[in-house]
Amino acid sequence: MTRSARLPGRSGVRGFTLVELLVVIAIIGTLVGLLLPAVQAAREAARQSQCSNNLKQIGIAFHNHHDARGYFPPATVANPVNMQFSSGWAWGTMILPFIEQDDLYARLNPQTIWGAQGKATFATAVADSARLTLIRTAIDIYRCPSDPAGRLNDLQHNGGGAALNYGRSNYVMSIHDGSFCCEGIPSFQGNGIAFVGSQVKIKDITDGTASTLAAGERVHRVAGGGRGSPNAWNLVAPFHGRSAMWAGSDEGNYTMPDTNTGYPRGVSAFVASPYYGFNDFSTQAAHKAYSSNHSGGAVFVFSDGAVKFLNQTIDATTFQRLANRKDGQTIGSY
Repeated sequence: MTRSARLPGRSGVRGFTLVELLVVIAIIGTLVGLLLPAVQAAREAARQSQCSNNLKQIGIAFHNHHDARGYFPPATVANPVNMQFSSGWAWGTMILPFIEQDDLYARLNPQTIWGAQGKATFATAVADSARLTLIRTAIDIYRCPSDPAGRLNDLQHNGGGAALNYGRSNYVMSIHDGSFCCEGIPSFQGNGIAFVGSQVKIKDITDGTASTLAAGERVHRVAGGGRGSPNAWNLVAPFHGRSAMWAGSDEGNYTMPDTNTGYPRGVSAFVASPYYGFNDFSTQAAHKAYSSNHSGGAVFVFSDGAVKFLNQTIDATTFQRLANRKDGQTIGSY
């Protein structure tokens, strides 16, 4: 028999043994296990980059509002009859013309700080079905892609009834460095760049725009569980009425759990203070604080338009001073 001859019934093709097959499966499993965290990290990096870009555009809109109106947008528009309360419209509505939403702004026809004749308060707008539909518009620039919530705010309820489903937001302005209590009532003057009926100008930011917060993040739903809240739904606590919306709110006066002091309506849905814990979902103050689903911190835009990621371990005093536009104090490293 020659060396090249084959025995009858032999194909000459050798298959895998069971041991070899198991080794291959184990190697593939190991590679997948190594690859998935890298893929997830890359996706989160892309989401954080988009969030940073959103805040960059918001910062530009703040400055364009300043150029056009002479001041940064207010946290919420003051009621011209009683400056302690708002007409319901938030800063997110006021900057619509500066984020390429001119038509939406015109159709909403919101009441301005000065309460021009014929302009709508938030209450009159939601009573109009056409404008209510506009208020329920989902605007991508106001939503962080790392938040797993939907396009609308399903946490704000009307008297405990059905969800209002107003357009959701993940971004809140910096009102001041203290608690939401009593400061400036009834005029409610904050020392940040925004408060009820504010008209803060660049010249009013005496600590420097590069050292003063303008806006940051507040999560709507906490991703992945494990960072629970008092209501055990993995939502920012308390969930009723405080999750942010871009357009405004007609909810009545809040009674804040730490002060029992009447608070201008809707404001905590649009602003935050570094007086409260950063990315701390364990307390009832979470709805007044900054928070995000980014690992280790959140994204902020400063009053000069610069966007920065701040670590949640930032020194509390430094964080509070970043919110105060005029305290004259030295800012520590952060």
